[in-house]
Amino acid sequence: MKHRDRAIRRMTLGCLLALCLQGAALPACAQTVLRFSPQDSIFDLGSTSSLSIRLDEALAVRTIELYVHYDPAILTSTGGNHGQLFSNTGAFIFEDWEEITPGYWHGYAIVMDAYHWVTGPGELYVWTFTADVGGLSPITVDSVVLYAPDASRIPDVVLSPTTVRVFDPASTGVATPRSGPVPLTLSPNPFNPRTVLTFTATVEGAARIEVYDCRGGNVATAWSGWSNGQPLRVPWDARGRDGSPLASGVYLFRLEGPHGVAGTARGVLLK
Repeated sequence: MKHRDRAIRRMTLGCLLALCLQGAALPACAQTVLRFSPQDSIFDLGSTSSLSIRLDEALAVRTIELYVHYDPAILTSTGGNHGQLFSNTGAFIFEDWEEITPGYWHGYAIVMDAYHWVTGPGELYVWTFTADVGGLSPITVDSVVLYAPDASRIPDVVLSPTTVRVFDPASTGVATPRSGPVPLTLSPNPFNPRTVLTFTATVEGAARIEVYDCRGGNVATAWSGWSNGQPLRVPWDARGRDGSPLASGVYLFRLEGPHGVAGTARGVLLK
């Protein structure tokens, strides 16, 4: 019954897009970059919180659809709804949200009017959750889709991963350090296939640099070792976990230290 209901929802979504969208499209960019806000955030144990999915450019959008993974041992997903941009249209918004399995949710919002759509920058979608257990939950994207005012799919949409740390005072007796981000740079960037990552970690301890593709998949560990407060230069040859060369594209590099995510960088592999 649950699978049938989900199939019906998807069929309904496709039919509504085909029937209601008659407006003229505005041109889309070659690549559209979305982001979670706040990035790499810290929330108190037991709190109810939210993450926004935001668009930072002047792009016309009629529909957003998302499939997102998180750690259900740390967070409990409680819902999703359209963001502030959709609230400003004055048109009817068709939206839905579902927890497909624990740790995996699907949501969407559509402007149901042939002559209205939203134009960034601004908030497209909001996901709400409760912070149940202390720890660090990666937030990764299985799929993100945007549709233009004429119902055509906007190509090359990127929503980079983020993290949610739940702070439990009883576990340590002290607050989690909230120092500023560590500058993480790549040179050259773009690169083919070799680049050098440079950073100076401010906290001594075990650290690593994880690499994610534009869909949020963890494709490689560029480096793992011990940071001691000294500048480090780490070469990386753009190979995945199985040792094979990675494809051209946009990759997110995330420095993870003793207290969670310390810094991020964006790189482009061009072949």
